[in-house]
Amino acid sequence: MESLATTPILLLTAFSVNTLIAVGGWLSNPHRLQNQMYSLFAASMGLWPLSVYLIVTSTTPEQALLYMRVAGCIAIFFLVAFQLMCLSISSGESKFRSIAKRSLPLVVLSAAVASLCFSPFFVGEVIMPDPLNPEAPINPAPLEPLGFHIVNGYIILSFFITLGYFLKRLRKLSGLQNAELQYTMLGLGACLALATILSLAVPVLIPGVNTLPFGPLGTMPMNLIILYGIATQRILSVSNLLQRFTAYALLSVYLATLYAVVFFAARFVVMAFFDLGDLAPHLLAAITLAFSMSPVNGVLQEFSRRLFINPGSSDIRTVADQATEMFEKISTTDEILGRFLEILDESIDAEYIRVLLLERECFKEWVPPDSGSRRNLIELEPSNALIQHLDHHQEPLTIDSLRRIRSTAQLRKVMQTMEECGTQLAIGIFFQGRHLGALMLGPRLSGRIYGASEQDALQILSNQLAVALENANLYTEVENNRIYNDILVDNLVSGVIAVNREGEITVFNRESQRITGMDGDQILGKPLSCIPRVLADTLRLTLQTDVQVTDQEAILPNNGDEPTPIRMGSSLFHSAHGDVLGALLVVSDLTARKKLETLVRRSDRLASIGTLSAGMAHEIKNPLVTIKTFTELFPERHQDADFRETFASLVSQEVHRIDRLVNQLLHFARPAKANLQSRSLDTILGSSISLMQEQFKQKNITLESSLSAGEAIIQADANLLDQAIINLMLNAVDSMETGGTLTVLTDYQDFPWHVREQSNDHPETSYVHLMIRDTGCGMAKEAIAQVFDPFFSTKSHGTGLGLSIAHGIIKEHNGLIDVESQQNVGTAFHLYFPVVSKEVPV
Repeated sequence: MESLATTPILLLTAFSVNTLIAVGGWLSNPHRLQNQMYSLFAASMGLWPLSVYLIVTSTTPEQALLYMRVAGCIAIFFLVAFQLMCLSISSGESKFRSIAKRSLPLVVLSAAVASLCFSPFFVGEVIMPDPLNPEAPINPAPLEPLGFHIVNGYIILSFFITLGYFLKRLRKLSGLQNAELQYTMLGLGACLALATILSLAVPVLIPGVNTLPFGPLGTMPMNLIILYGIATQRILSVSNLLQRFTAYALLSVYLATLYAVVFFAARFVVMAFFDLGDLAPHLLAAITLAFSMSPVNGVLQEFSRRLFINPGSSDIRTVADQATEMFEKISTTDEILGRFLEILDESIDAEYIRVLLLERECFKEWVPPDSGSRRNLIELEPSNALIQHLDHHQEPLTIDSLRRIRSTAQLRKVMQTMEECGTQLAIGIFFQGRHLGALMLGPRLSGRIYGASEQDALQILSNQLAVALENANLYTEVENNRIYNDILVDNLVSGVIAVNREGEITVFNRESQRITGMDGDQILGKPLSCIPRVLADTLRLTLQTDVQVTDQEAILPNNGDEPTPIRMGSSLFHSAHGDVLGALLVVSDLTARKKLETLVRRSDRLASIGTLSAGMAHEIKNPLVTIKTFTELFPERHQDADFRETFASLVSQEVHRIDRLVNQLLHFARPAKANLQSRSLDTILGSSISLMQEQFKQKNITLESSLSAGEAIIQADANLLDQAIINLMLNAVDSMETGGTLTVLTDYQDFPWHVREQSNDHPETSYVHLMIRDTGCGMAKEAIAQVFDPFFSTKSHGTGLGLSIAHGIIKEHNGLIDVESQQNVGTAFHLYFPVVSKEVPV
């Protein structure tokens, strides 16, 4: 300390900045021991320039001597603070007492040396500045006795011994402790490098320059570097930091050199030919820098990356390259996750790597389907503190960062979850703001931390993984829908054939294969000409003309077998934008239905024959009983004139009754062939009503008629149709024993769907409707189904053939008949006849 040529302003600046840094380190987490010890160390580094400032500004030798003794004690205190800070970092302790015990020998020895500073043996006299004496020091300087050199030697020797000890300890540390101690050594190295440059290199390179006033400023970058390593939540690894610093330093040197070269070269040219001053050379140099910065920056970054071996960055680059190549392929969720974890496991030396996915309102650890793992898998509820923290912040979270920030109840829960899972780094997997899962990495086997750049890179990879998982989910959903649709279509009881716009067959389900006798594998992708013509023509017609076929029956020829009756319907199908994608044909095999219909008709005929036989037996038996009785009595009473007269009369009546019944049966069995001519339905109906007027009056029946189909011309036999209508009216009259209302109307109307099933006409055929409704007793539901059966009757008299004959007549007129009835309300018969013309014939 022969000459302290420093200025008060620089000393106060160093004191103020170091004090602010110490306060900032304390406030970042005042409850953490490492922050406390760092603040103590930074404060000691601030007190040293303050003590020097007091020495420089002293006005008397006594003041200067006192401040020199204080400066010596502060230097010794700096040594103790440095050891306490390094011990708190390397031990990971959270209590001051534990590190104080380990530093006790140094503290005692340092206190003994510090006491030497206040003895004459340390400094006995101070030489003050003398403006008249050029040989005098610029600032107050001590006469250097042996004690002064002993104190300085102790400080230097102890500092380097402590530094060597912790450098040796650095190799055994891992994780956050290793990183924090590395930044501590990096700060000291930067301070020593700056002091060496200012005290040795600069005076040699630039003679006459006094760099001693800048010495205290070297403590500021040291404290800032250590503060970054102690207090920052997400820190870069030291090698990564040096890599970036080197890259930017090389870029700065390159730009400065390039600017100077371009400027002086341009200035030489301009000065030689033009008199434009320095503006043009400066402008040209600036433009050259602007165009050269971007490409050179990339080159220098790559050079710096190769210069500093950074395994973490190399690993992440490998993962990024392999993962990007994998994410470009569409695959299933299991394949993507399996390959992703395999890549991470090969490139990142983590104890474990786990992925949690959201499944059924719970984040569950994913395991390969065939792993057979029996360990306890991680399951976290959405309400878990770690999940909520990742969802809220959406950035990587390390357990080291939680230990470096102020603790709260929520953060303690987060740390507890990470410690229970053994997780060092947790990264959320997000897609468009939705939390799909989490990536959890254990501690690194190499002991390195997950640096900020690695965390950012892993977050980007997690986001890419989220996109890949979403695509995989969509792919899986599409595949599941395709399988579902294939199973659904393949198991339909109807055949389904689909073609695209080019006429290539895309769907040919199992029932289609059975109906046609063709193999689906040989048909798919082939043109329409490969399937039977009747099917191909229908699909081609729909595809080319957009004509839909509905319930069309056809015969499908089979090779050597009986033809197959089918019913088919076709339609186009479109995309979401309305574009035609192809045509669809649904085919139903009617073979079983036709056989069933034949059996039903046969059963109906047999049932009708049985009913007819029973009815005939009943109707014929009654008169035969009368004839038999009189015949048996005739031998005994043939002499009785009254008996003979009665016998002749009754037998004649019963024989006439049998004859009438037989004639009705013959008419029912072989109805007269209708002589169909163009007739007006309303005209025929009017004639029938006229014939029934007398009976209406006798039975006290009110007639309400509304004939609205006056122009309707039908093909009809007037006599037969009149017979059928009168039959229906007679039934209505018989049902209204105490009078009532008979409603007769005609109009144009579509007949109900259950009646339409009886018609083979085109759906667009026009029909005229005739309704005959009474307000009689009506019929039960069971009787309605048998109303047209022969010999069925709800009346106490009659043969039950009237409605059967009427039904046959209506059928001869190509008409349809339906009935509706309700007990105690009435009955209505609905008749439908196809219209030939709506013009009245001349």
